[in-house]
Amino acid sequence: AQTVPTGFVDQPVVTALSRPVAFDFVPDSPGHVRVLVAQQLDARVRLVRDGVLLADVLTVPGIDAGGEKGLLGIALDPAFPARPYLYVHGDDASGTSIRISRFTLTGDLLGVGTGALSADPASRFDLLDDVPDFAGNHNGGTVRFGPDAMLYASFGEDADPCGAQDSTLLKGVILRLDVSRI
Repeated sequence: AQTVPTGFVDQPVVTALSRPVAFDFVPDSPGHVRVLVAQQLDARVRLVRDGVLLADVLTVPGIDAGGEKGLLGIALDPAFPARPYLYVHGDDASGTSIRISRFTLTGDLLGVGTGALSADPASRFDLLDDVPDFAGNHNGGTVRFGPDAMLYASFGEDADPCGAQDSTLLKGVILRLDVSRI
């Protein structure tokens, strides 16, 4: 158990999540808060609005899960809703690579109605699909947008302790991707 600093309160926002590993806030109308949550093992992206768990947004297809593998990160395009894209970081079911993919969100993009969002698995566009992933561990990473609107993707060293020191490999690195033109 962790000690909560003075002035802070430890309070659950939502329960019934299974292995949540990443989240991102959805810009919303005043008075509402929407959060997308990634679940590692079942590769589900869940939507929480005002503390209530809504219907699933997406189950990311082709994810290999178990141990340290699975759906490891999500990020919403900073130009949302004009660019209604959700980026995901996950271990490919082939067992040999990690993918960074983009899905198109549909539904109540502005959050003025029910707030529901969904993504068709067929809308997947792979930005990267060949980052090495041969080990069942040390393949952690995530995706996040920086203040420069670039997508940052981080990758573990795939259980190769010196792999991050080899600049010819995508092990233990952070990539900066310009997704504004795709």
